[in-house]
Amino acid sequence: MLEQQDPNIYSNIEAMLDGLKSMDALDLEEINTYLDTFEKYECWHPFFHLMKHKISQAQSDPTEDYIRMARAQGFYLEDIESASKTCCELVEQTEIGFSRFLQEIIPQIIEKDNYIFEAMIFEMIGSRFKAVEDHVSCLERLCMLYEKKIYDESRLAASYERLLQVDPKNIKALRYFKLVYTQNQDWESVAESLQELMKSVSRKQEKFRVAQELAAVLLYQLDQPKDSIEVLKTCCKDSPLSSTTIEFDAYYRMRDWQSCLDILLDKLQEETFDEARAMCLFNIAKLYLQLKDSKLALEYFEKSADTKDEFLDPIEQIINIKLEQNDWKGIVFWLEELKKKSTDGAHIERIEQAVQRIDGGIKDDSNQL
Repeated sequence: MLEQQDPNIYSNIEAMLDGLKSMDALDLEEINTYLDTFEKYECWHPFFHLMKHKISQAQSDPTEDYIRMARAQGFYLEDIESASKTCCELVEQTEIGFSRFLQEIIPQIIEKDNYIFEAMIFEMIGSRFKAVEDHVSCLERLCMLYEKKIYDESRLAASYERLLQVDPKNIKALRYFKLVYTQNQDWESVAESLQELMKSVSRKQEKFRVAQELAAVLLYQLDQPKDSIEVLKTCCKDSPLSSTTIEFDAYYRMRDWQSCLDILLDKLQEETFDEARAMCLFNIAKLYLQLKDSKLALEYFEKSADTKDEFLDPIEQIINIKLEQNDWKGIVFWLEELKKKSTDGAHIERIEQAVQRIDGGIKDDSNQL
């Protein structure tokens, strides 16, 4: 086939090979002619030999020569290890940054979407970039390839570990490990990752979100309510995100009833729906019981009962308090209120029986007097 294209090709190549013995005598135009011929007829050994000579003698930017050699190694020969080594030399010998390397070099030396070859190149060249930000970008690209294109979990984890070594505050790496630790239920490590994330994120809204997540992990997973409160107070003070539930639960675990009460009293001012207000009033009353203040507990149970007729729990609590106080008339009054609001026939019947028994007891006491 070569002879049909050019009957003299073999003799021409032989002459060129002889010429390589005195490469220093070749001018740039001759070298390029040799390279074009060797590449065209896939004479790779002399091609690479001459390419290395040309690069070593280069008086200007050798980037295009490195690209040409890497393309022959990667695209034509599929020798990605050699192509990667050539790319390493390119990065070391030039001022090329990662962005340009990704956009201009990679498409020329490997086939499109050959992500495995691309990852192999990035594995080798990452640490060769002069600027730390380029090394970081390279590792982030490598992580993306393992996560979304190649699906290699072990290499993904190893790449993120290297990324954290180069950039300890890297948000992508910290988020990755937070997710891994969460899946493994390693809550101590989750908390550590969130603490580092909180230091690393720059946007206020993101800091608030991370701090709130940290407070939740400290409380619900690590049972550290004091630490959870500290995070909320120091990091979420001006947050538009509501952390009332976490704060309340933390104080509740600490049995700090007064702080719980303060939170609910503030929350009550914001509630507009009857159902929510009734529940808030009910919980306030229960806290007053914890604080041994029966008078205020009764007051808020009554407010809760008045707010929503279908809500029977506060009336039952009032009856319990009246029982403790031996206030039989009060018990009868609230049993009648409970009867009015109840819709369960069996429940109403039991209430009526209780009222009758109490009324009978009150009459007996009166007769004895």
